[in-house]
Amino acid sequence: MKKAILYTLLFFAILVVSSCGVYEKPCGGVTTIQLQIPNS
Repeated sequence: MKKAILYTLLFFAILVVSSCGVYEKPCGGVTTIQLQIPNS
């Protein structure tokens, strides 16, 4: 049981470190969407 909890915590820790939201610069392939308001 302890091993399952340890592996689950390790898995989530790796997800947090490897996610693009942690770093200031976006990861490759990640774009930012800029909304444009039409002039009317």
